Amino acid sequence: MHKNVKKIAAMALIAVMALMTVACGKKKEKASTNKSSAVDAPAITEAATIDEAVVEEEEAPVIPEKTVRDPYGVTLINLYKNYSDEAMRKIVPDDYSSEWVKGQDISSFEVFATDVETIPRDGKWFQELFNPIWESYENYADCKIGYTVDYDLTDGTHVHMTLLGPDDITNKDYIEIYLYDDVHIGLGAWYSHLESVDDTTLITSIKFTAGQQVEMVAGQITLQAFVYYDDVDFDENGDYTGTVSDTITVTNTAQ
Repeated sequence: MHKNVKKIAAMALIAVMALMTVACGKKKEKASTNKSSAVDAPAITEAATIDEAVVEEEEAPVIPEKTVRDPYGVTLINLYKNYSDEAMRKIVPDDYSSEWVKGQDISSFEVFATDVETIPRDGKWFQELFNPIWESYENYADCKIGYTVDYDLTDGTHVHMTLLGPDDITNKDYIEIYLYDDVHIGLGAWYSHLESVDDTTLITSIKFTAGQQVEMVAGQITLQAFVYYDDVDFDENGDYTGTVSDTITVTNTAQ
């Protein structure tokens, strides 16, 4: 019986040692797992924060350069015709028409920086009517007036002119064009068309005369008056790209 007691005690001791071994294994396994998690987690450092800021700055969208400028100077212009018998100027409709006779004037047009339908003469000269309107705009002194003229010939040729001065006028055998500065003259003084321009010139009016080969023009002229103040208002071909303009068509009723 003594032997049996020893045998039972030995077996109990073995069982206890086995349980302790299993428990130690679990503790080691848990410790190992925690260590792995700590290694895998990204470290948040000052350097990492700076790198992320650099990446965000590099990936920021590129804002395109502005291509349309804010309004500047004179922001409105329209073409008018002077009716002497009525002592007033009237805004020209988009589709003006007249009879074209070789060697005779087709029509003259003036510009004012307004859109009122009529401008009564009120006993005043041109510059007395024009200047108060023009000078009501901020930075008006920086602004100039130009014209674009387009028409087709009966043979299919297209004639295009951007007129900033008399040297720009071409194809005079078809349509003769005359430019005037009605402002920089004495009140009531006689004056002729422009032969040159300088920094003070304002081309306030334009006249069309039927040339010696006017029958070659296919019946219509497109006239645009515009305001500009530097080279940004023109493209690489010298064509006007600004936004302050008025356009009409002049149709030949004789055809």
